[in-house]
Amino acid sequence: MTNLEHAPITERLFSSAHPLTMEVVETPDEGEQIRGLVAQTGMDLADLPIESWHNLFPYWIAAKRGDTVLGAVQCTPGRPVGRLELMCVEKELGDRERGRIVRALITQGMRVLQAQGSLVMTAMVSHQDKGFRRAMKKRGLKVLLTGSTLGMAL
Repeated sequence: MTNLEHAPITERLFSSAHPLTMEVVETPDEGEQIRGLVAQTGMDLADLPIESWHNLFPYWIAAKRGDTVLGAVQCTPGRPVGRLELMCVEKELGDRERGRIVRALITQGMRVLQAQGSLVMTAMVSHQDKGFRRAMKKRGLKVLLTGSTLGMAL
């Protein structure tokens, strides 16, 4: 599989005093910040022995303001189907800013998947995450299947 580093990742968003950037996650600190955001989503990772979130490159895209990760999504290219998973955005942000970050992460994730040869994009969206589901539907995604996300340590 080709690294995501070759896809057009970094771009400035929103002309404001505190610009938001989109970057491939590369540092251990960013991984730890993402672990905290994933925990905010309610995903129960406690029973899975994930010892480290330090090595996430090149599969995560982060929306950052300065050194702070405000949102992230796991981007897993595949042919023919690529996936966006584990969308997480800081819960303390206002609805408008959270919406902007979700839209930006989806847009950048779609670009990466397309650049890596994915022909179709899928995403598992939690029933509780109405904002992510709404944003995905606005971009033309349709519900293909409902079910549960299952996991185990490897």
